[in-house]
Amino acid sequence: MLDRLHTFCVVVEEGSFRKAAAKLFLSQPSVSQQIAQLERQLQVKLFDRSGHRATLAPGGKTLYALAQEILTRARSLPEVLAEYRDLSTGTLELGVVVDLGITHLPGVLKKFIGAFPLINVNIASGSVEVLLDAVEKGAIEIAIMGRDPNRKTDDRITWKTIFTEPLILVGSPNVAAFLPVPISADDFEKVVCIGYSHKSPLYTFLNDFALRNQLKFERKVLVDEPAIALSLAEQSVGLALVGESSAREALGRGSLVAVECPGADDMQWEIQVAYHTHRGLGYAGWMLLRHLQTPPESPEE
Repeated sequence: MLDRLHTFCVVVEEGSFRKAAAKLFLSQPSVSQQIAQLERQLQVKLFDRSGHRATLAPGGKTLYALAQEILTRARSLPEVLAEYRDLSTGTLELGVVVDLGITHLPGVLKKFIGAFPLINVNIASGSVEVLLDAVEKGAIEIAIMGRDPNRKTDDRITWKTIFTEPLILVGSPNVAAFLPVPISADDFEKVVCIGYSHKSPLYTFLNDFALRNQLKFERKVLVDEPAIALSLAEQSVGLALVGESSAREALGRGSLVAVECPGADDMQWEIQVAYHTHRGLGYAGWMLLRHLQTPPESPEE
């Protein structure tokens, strides 16, 4: 299959079967046979043939883009395997948003370092925009962040969801004590809402929650990071919408309580990693990704 894909790409790049055959040191019938075999194997027409000319069919255009990536990855296998053999040393450049760096990363990193004790890990924290820029420029190999439903698609970045966690509404016991259970839309007018600026992935979730339930937040404090919202909620500033794993420790020690509200039970937040599509991940990056794909564990009682 790889040989046929290579032949196909050369035909596309040379513009003719004859020139491709010359470049590959093959006969023209041999090149034609490989393309025909590839078409039968994939069950797709790759070229529109008219006389002595052959132009790419729609299926051929799609395959050419995929074949380039496949062949590039195949050619990089020796380097990847060499990295696997030499994994005793090296450095992994990792990026993470603050709240996930506090809640999910420590347990994962402890296991990863235990498995690869001589790998150094450099951790950079920042906003989603800052981390994505670092991934694009190659300063960071892999970044961990929450999914933003409004994020524009970028073919240069590959996304993988590592787990999904519920979003919950929380407040301090002092704030919750003055609210009914469950709270109604009118009750939100009496309490400060710790909201999110447009820079935060949770901005869309909170706005959708408010629209669905016809909520009016008369008093608001806006933040960029869920970790800040969590801290403010603990200090009785107001109510905050946060990830369940982020609030778990505070809920356990009683400095926060979950606030019941109709419509708040079905909100799920995808936690994702991002890496550069063409550079991909090194072996250490792939191993960290495997560790990351385990959801945060509940603390032992």
